[in-house]
Amino acid sequence: MSEIVIEIEKRSLPASFVNSNDFQELDDGQRQGLVARLRYIEEIPIKAKEWLKACLSGEVFKIFIDRVELDLMINLGLPKSSRQQVSAWLFHSSWTFETSASVMLRTLPLNIIDDLQRAPPGFTSTIQEFAEWIFHASNALKVLLDGFYEAATFDAAMGHLIAINISLAQLLVGVSIQRLNPKLSG
Repeated sequence: MSEIVIEIEKRSLPASFVNSNDFQELDDGQRQGLVARLRYIEEIPIKAKEWLKACLSGEVFKIFIDRVELDLMINLGLPKSSRQQVSAWLFHSSWTFETSASVMLRTLPLNIIDDLQRAPPGFTSTIQEFAEWIFHASNALKVLLDGFYEAATFDAAMGHLIAINISLAQLLVGVSIQRLNPKLSG
């Protein structure tokens, strides 16, 4: 599997998010860290789509799993420094005081909510089952990213941001399970 060069269109954070008190309290380094994290996350559906085009198994599959799993772990992990980045946990914990779970949930597309609740493929899934699941899961992540950038309200921005993190966690579980799948891990 050759190295994929990914060009990500630079998008502006939604005004509803940028104008929030929480965002205004971030320093420049934290803001740049957030933008960089979102741009990095945008690569994940692209990498999944490239792999699905090839839909190969064996060593190519292992390389894909290695790359995507690393991307997911980096994005879900705690930042090295709170001066440069804001953790996903902090968004979930303290940035949601201005909104409610029911309001944030209503901002998400129903089909994406279904995709977020779709179980990952099991320990004995086939390559076709995994490919179908990764297609839906990575598409959901792309839709959530688009929804975040297009959010007209702070509620929608936060709902999408939390759902992005749910999607990343779900992808990590699904990809990690395949490490123990004797049909795919060789």
